[in-house]
Amino acid sequence: MSRQAKKRTSSEDGEDFSLDDDVDNNLHAEASLLWCTDSVSQAAILYAFTFFFSMVVMELILEGTQNAFNDFLGLPYAVTLFQFIACFALPIAITKGQALNQLPTTIHELMPYIFLSLVAFGSTCFKSLSVRYVSFPTKVIFKSTKLIPTMIIATLFQHQDHTQHYGKRDYLAALLLCAGAAGYSYGESTKNDDKQDSYWGLLLLGISILCDAFTPNIQQRFMAPPTQASPAVVPVANTKSNGDSSCCKNRNLNIFSLILPPGGGGLGLSASVLMCNTNGVGFSGILLFMFSSGHGHDAIGVALERPQLFGNLVLIGFFLALAVLAHIRLIKESGAVVAVAVATLREVATVILSYVVYPKVFSMMHALSALLVLGGILLTITCNVTASESVHCSGTASTISNPKKTLGSRIELPIAHKS
Repeated sequence: MSRQAKKRTSSEDGEDFSLDDDVDNNLHAEASLLWCTDSVSQAAILYAFTFFFSMVVMELILEGTQNAFNDFLGLPYAVTLFQFIACFALPIAITKGQALNQLPTTIHELMPYIFLSLVAFGSTCFKSLSVRYVSFPTKVIFKSTKLIPTMIIATLFQHQDHTQHYGKRDYLAALLLCAGAAGYSYGESTKNDDKQDSYWGLLLLGISILCDAFTPNIQQRFMAPPTQASPAVVPVANTKSNGDSSCCKNRNLNIFSLILPPGGGGLGLSASVLMCNTNGVGFSGILLFMFSSGHGHDAIGVALERPQLFGNLVLIGFFLALAVLAHIRLIKESGAVVAVAVATLREVATVILSYVVYPKVFSMMHALSALLVLGGILLTITCNVTASESVHCSGTASTISNPKKTLGSRIELPIAHKS
C-alpha cells in the first residue's frame, strides 16, 4: 500500500478524510482557543485597570468638591445629574452617534431601562441616606458584603447557558474578600462613628446592597445574546398567544420576567447601547426631580457664583462615565460576579492608597485583612483553574470520540466569541 493510501482512510458515510490534516486542524483549533482566551484576559485586565484608575481619580475630585461646597445641600443631586449626563454622552461619542439608533421608543421597551436606572439611583441614594442612622464602620461592613448577594442573585437569574453555578469554594472566596475589604476599611474614622445604629439605617443599607447586587446581573442579562424564544423585543401578548408550553413554563418560573426577556435569553445589547439607554432614562428622571424640588435652580445659582463647581462636576461625571463603561464591558467579558469582585478589590486599593497619601497606623487587624484578601484571591484563581481544566478535559474527550464533527464546531468557537 502506498504512503498516500496509508494516510487516507474512509469514514462510515463513504467520505474520505486525512488523519494528518485532522491533527493539523486539531492543533489549529487549540491554538485558536488559546489565542481567544488570551485576548479575553487582556481585555478584562484593560477594563479592570481603567475602572480602577477612573474611580480613584473620581473619588479624589468628589472628596475635594464635597469639602469645598459642604454648605450646598443640593450637591448630591447635582453630582448624580452630571454623572447621568456623562454616562449618556460618552457612549454616544465613542460610537459616533450609533448608540442613539437603539433608543427605546415604546413603554414596553422603556420598562427594563426604567427599572435599571431606578436600581442604580437607589444604590447611591439609600447608601447616602443610611449615613444619618448608622455608624461609619457598619456602613463599610455592609457595603463590603455586596459580593455575596450578587452571587446569590446571579444563580436566581437562571441563564439559558446554565453557566452561573457557584460552589462552596466560590462562596468561601467571596466571604474572604468581603471580610478583608471590611477589615481594611474598618480602621477609618469619621464624624459618624459616635452615632447609634438603628433598624431603619440597616434597612436602607440592605436595600442599597440589593440594588448593588441587581445592577451587574441585570446588565449582564441585557447584554446576553437573545434566543429564538426571546428576541430583543418581545411583546407580552405574543408570548401568551404563542402556544409554546416550554416558553410559558420558563416565564412562569422566572421571577424577573417583567423586566427581562422570557426564555432565558437577553436583549443582545452592546455595552455602549446599554449605557446610553439606561442613563438617558435616568438623566430625564433626575432632571425632572431637581427642577420640581428646587434643587436645580439652587445648583445653577451656586455654579454662577462659583464656577469651580461646574468644572468639578464635569470632571466627576467624565471619570465616572469612563469607569462605568469599563465596568460594563468587564461584566460582558467576565460576568457580574467577577466585576463585583474587582470593585470590591478596588475599595481595598483605595484604602491602601489612603495609607500612602495620609499615613495611618497599620494594626494587626489590617494585617489579618490582607491575609484574608490574599486567601480570597488565591481561592478564586484555584476555582477558575479547576473549571478551565474541567472544560478542557471534556472538550478533548469529545474531540477524540468524534474528531471530524467536533473539530468544525471548535474551530468556529473563537470567531463566535470574538463577535
